[in-house]
Amino acid sequence: MKTTHNESNASGDSQSGVAACPLKLNIGAGKTVIDGYTPIDIKDGIDAIKLPYEDGVADEVYASHVLEHFPYEKTHEVLREWSRVLKPGGIMRICVPDMEKIVGSWADATKKNLSRYLLGGHIDKDDVHGAVFDESMLRTAMHHVGIGFVKPFEPFAKDTSTHPISLNLEGVKRHWPKIENPKVTLVLSQPRLGFTDHCERLIALAQHMKFGIVRANGAFWDRDIESATIGALTGDNPDFVLYSDYDSVFNPEDVQKLIDTINDSPTMAAIGSVQMSRHDDKPLVFEAHLDYSTKTTQVGYQHFGLLVVRRQVFEEMPTPWFWSTPGMDQYGNVGWTVGTRSDADITFWRIMREHGFEVHQHNEVVIGHMILAVKWPKNTGYGVQLQPIENYNRHGKAANATINQDIYRKRMEEEAKKRQGMTNG
Repeated sequence: MKTTHNESNASGDSQSGVAACPLKLNIGAGKTVIDGYTPIDIKDGIDAIKLPYEDGVADEVYASHVLEHFPYEKTHEVLREWSRVLKPGGIMRICVPDMEKIVGSWADATKKNLSRYLLGGHIDKDDVHGAVFDESMLRTAMHHVGIGFVKPFEPFAKDTSTHPISLNLEGVKRHWPKIENPKVTLVLSQPRLGFTDHCERLIALAQHMKFGIVRANGAFWDRDIESATIGALTGDNPDFVLYSDYDSVFNPEDVQKLIDTINDSPTMAAIGSVQMSRHDDKPLVFEAHLDYSTKTTQVGYQHFGLLVVRRQVFEEMPTPWFWSTPGMDQYGNVGWTVGTRSDADITFWRIMREHGFEVHQHNEVVIGHMILAVKWPKNTGYGVQLQPIENYNRHGKAANATINQDIYRKRMEEEAKKRQGMTNG
């Protein structure tokens, strides 16, 4: 039976109007008593991976040198359970042995200490380690269960968190309530030369929707988009940053759908649209293993054709957000043409993934890609259609501009078979 906060805390009486004391869980407490914390321990019959509490009732979850006792393949499952019981905005504090500190003190440590640090004390069947961590690993693991603003903290209890090799990190459970009349600023990616008349229409659209506008124009996309984003955040203080490329084609309803959808979700950090690639005949960042038949699909990457991002993303992620790195081929050659390179926009999404931010594609928001004609998806035939920009300006979005995932999945499978055949030949 799962308990609520009031049931687990006799000092609080919601019916009498007396506020309940904060519920702070000390998971794996053992014999340690911390004033104001409820002890949780397997020796008392309470499993740390199946806590007897309802969702979102705890103000804090504290676990000092507990997580490493679970098998490494269960790290995410354990942290997800601890995050489940946390209130939105609740604090998670985790302490584990720091592999980096252990390795750094290798020469000074006795063999007995090294074995205990790495493998556990082996006093009983529960005193065994199944995982190792350094700061980056633990930080990423916490991010991926919705814990943000992760940072080190000073020990406050007389327990193993005070040990010299202890890594102590804390963070806050992410939760974004719906905002009434959210403030939006458009960051428009615009080269020195481009579709000037269309850019003017995008600016007019933003003005009509009462958005702030910051242009990112110049020869270096990564520098200019970074500068424009900082300018939007510091100058307008928006709730959401709306990105659009100068060659993206959409209408106000598309923009509003994205804003409404992300604003309605307490966990969504960014949401983008369906847009055809200029380079091949399938949507940008299309992944064959994902299901696009629902209203939105959680994805690992998006594009900046039409994209909405919460301002809190930028408050949490370190700068720079946009930067390119060259790749390396199998022979060790480094360059900008090899497959493992990361362009500035892809680096942004990689940083987003490292921080565990939830990114979605809105499958009902289908936008065009200007190539002097507009390229749309189509739910029949080859899955592609072209519409001249003049036709769009007169009549609006092309008919049947919806995504049919089976068309692209089948074609990708056929292309893979052809490549395999060429390799075998």
